[in-house]
Amino acid sequence: IFEGWTGDGIWQSSHALGFLYPNEYAAHVFFLSAAWIALRGKKTSYAELILLMGLSVLIFRYTNARTGVISTALLVIGVAVWKLLTRFTAIEQSKTGAVFSIVLGVLPVVLCVGMLALTWRFDWYSGAMMRLDQFFSTRLSLGKTGIQNYGIHPFGQYIQMVGMTRDTDLANYNYIDCSYVSILLRFGLAAFVAFAVAMEEIIRKACKRKDVLFLGVLVLVFLQCTMEDHFQEIAYNPFLLALFAGMEQKIER
Repeated sequence: IFEGWTGDGIWQSSHALGFLYPNEYAAHVFFLSAAWIALRGKKTSYAELILLMGLSVLIFRYTNARTGVISTALLVIGVAVWKLLTRFTAIEQSKTGAVFSIVLGVLPVVLCVGMLALTWRFDWYSGAMMRLDQFFSTRLSLGKTGIQNYGIHPFGQYIQMVGMTRDTDLANYNYIDCSYVSILLRFGLAAFVAFAVAMEEIIRKACKRKDVLFLGVLVLVFLQCTMEDHFQEIAYNPFLLALFAGMEQKIER
């Protein structure tokens, strides 16, 4: 049983709030907020957005979990901007809307492939790579270590994930936070391809009906998953279920 982390050092002002790690609470709030907005669409009110923004600030105050809170803030800001654009212009039905759909449809692929490429090319002797690794909170170096130690297998392998607790020695820390690297190493190449095909189908359906808002939410989900290992976890990421949803027709939400 883990108590809320408080005190000096790395866990200062961090509370798990009933979860194993502080960032997990913030991640749940982000994915729930993203799912709510994806379902509500343009009917999402400014009051709801203000509530979500206030909630993200409150969560950051107690968890100090930056990734989930920043993702939620970007989600709120993006939806507010889109609501303003669609209120004063018919952007969804214009060529600009089609361009937005294409760009947003490509971005998830760019995020996934880009993170895998950076991890694969990471070099401890490169100053530029070390600065990038610092920016990504050591995601690149941890992923590269995982690739070197475990390799990539067709059907995955067991990797003991050692997260940070009060009793964890930094030298023993072994947690592959990037979802895409984690899926590739732990679940294997076959599972990675299956996830990729499923998400491409979901993106294709959304692009076909020019659902810019839904695509924007997906981009933020992919962005969040470059930093945290939740993409493949249905308890966090409900967007995997969109593969089985009837999305062929434009739905006025």
